[in-house]
Amino acid sequence: MLTGRHIVRDASCINCKAKLGWFYEFANDENQRYKEGRIILERALITENEGFSEK
Repeated sequence: MLTGRHIVRDASCINCKAKLGWFYEFANDENQRYKEGRIILERALITENEGFSEK
């Protein structure tokens, strides 16, 4: 999917460190700037869990 040039980084779970999608840091094109600061979650990477044990 190409919608312009962007700087992105991975978005991951704080607890288990699993990759969940990506975060838009910066968009080069003015008409794509609305994406900045937004997170895209990939449905294929999301799993249901019973929860996390207390440490």
